[in-house]
Amino acid sequence: MGNPEIPVADWNAPAAIALPGVVAGAVSLAFIIFLQRKIQNQNVGKDINLPVLDKLAAQIRSGSIAFLSIEYKYLSLFVVGLGIILTVLFSARPISKER
Repeated sequence: MGNPEIPVADWNAPAAIALPGVVAGAVSLAFIIFLQRKIQNQNVGKDINLPVLDKLAAQIRSGSIAFLSIEYKYLSLFVVGLGIILTVLFSARPISKER
């Protein structure tokens, strides 16, 4: 199919390098919006004479919010810790152009 590498001449053209990622992100965002609208238009719970589904959805929502709050707490600790470690490492031995 060809060589997928970016030619050296294009390394200084950030738009050419970033374009595939930007296009993929835009297509993904459009697909997410499409799916969200499709899901929001579905009838659930009391709309289809199953009110127990609304209760179950509320339980799932509260559980997921509790999980995400704990997950973000640990993730933030990890990111801050990694940032501190990288700052110390790169301060002790900075990257030079000679290497």
